[in-house]
Amino acid sequence: MALFSFTKLAIALIALFLTHRVYWESTTGARRRALKKQHGCLPAKRAPRKDPILGIDWFIKNLKNFKEHRLLEFWQSGLRDNNAHTLSLRILGQRLYITDDVDNLKTLLATNFDDWSIGTERIKQITAFLGKGIFTTEGPAWRHSRDLLRPCFERSAVADVTMMGKHTNRLIDLVPKDGTTIDLAPLFHQLTLDIATEFLFGRSTNSLDLEPDEESREFVEAFEYCQNPMKDTKGWFNIFLAVFLPDRHFKKCARIVKGTYLRHA
Repeated sequence: MALFSFTKLAIALIALFLTHRVYWESTTGARRRALKKQHGCLPAKRAPRKDPILGIDWFIKNLKNFKEHRLLEFWQSGLRDNNAHTLSLRILGQRLYITDDVDNLKTLLATNFDDWSIGTERIKQITAFLGKGIFTTEGPAWRHSRDLLRPCFERSAVADVTMMGKHTNRLIDLVPKDGTTIDLAPLFHQLTLDIATEFLFGRSTNSLDLEPDEESREFVEAFEYCQNPMKDTKGWFNIFLAVFLPDRHFKKCARIVKGTYLRHA
């Protein structure tokens, strides 16, 4: 008699699922039920989906709108179309929530700020190229980083607008004088980067220069890639590869970011 059979495998998988479910209900589930009872929380309206298990349709919609720079509008339309201020959806098997409810936002950002995390994935992604700091830490470590940066934002430090004026004049010089329509968004992004790097690191990327030096150009390209690795990814197959496979180019860009301006910080 064969030791292995599909029946035995199915029974084993069902047993594992039930065990996991019992454990979850007695730990995380119990804590959530207590929290709901304490605050009188009602269940969030669930977003309609074609794939009830993985939510691949929502995953594809989010990626599409992300690449088209319309993700916030897409989420807003989801709330509006479902007549809700908080929406529950499942993407790749994970439960996510979208909300524009004032009380929810107040709880997240003010009254119960310490009870919420910025998320392990965000910490992992940003730490890879910015290291540990105010954008990648929580609790006492975040307060320590904030205290270190506080002197940079004293009145005496921000009152001097000479540095800002220098970079702003460079931006103005790039605006056509003949009334030609241009996209100002990239220029404002470069302006912010030039000012921020000089203000925080003591030297600017000078990305608004017509011919920035090689190190600055390399830093800007690496920094922008680390912020959005899928910016230039085309085709659904390539997008899936970018999401699920290790990104060697990201690691290379992270080393460039850490090895130039951040080593002087």
